[in-house]
Amino acid sequence: MLTLRAGLVVALCLVSACSGAQSVAPAAAQSVCQLYATRSSPTHQPVLVHATAWVALRHGGALLQDASCPKVAIGFRFADEARDRPMVKKFSDVMTGDVMNLKPRLFDVHLKGTYSGATEAEPNGLFVVTDVEGFKQQP
Repeated sequence: MLTLRAGLVVALCLVSACSGAQSVAPAAAQSVCQLYATRSSPTHQPVLVHATAWVALRHGGALLQDASCPKVAIGFRFADEARDRPMVKKFSDVMTGDVMNLKPRLFDVHLKGTYSGATEAEPNGLFVVTDVEGFKQQP
């Protein structure tokens, strides 16, 4: 999927170059493990993350995890300006679901956003979602 998009971006760049328009570089794909490894000096550049999202309404938490480093979890939230995007709204609505059901919800997600490194409040850093490329709720 990413390879096809990279090819599409190249094709779009070629068309843009002919018309004189400037293009924006696509977000680099990174894992939760890779983001966590940069927590002391993150790049703050747009990235695409494929991960498992855990949403626990009882604890008020939303976390991203990766099977290759299961002891690491990075908190995430939606950027204010992203809330009107259709897929962001859809994912946010499904994440919240029935607020009386406090069972944790799991999703396979493809999220675009930026990662800010470790702070006192967020020792594992925070991923700020700017768009949702896709998601699927796990049973």
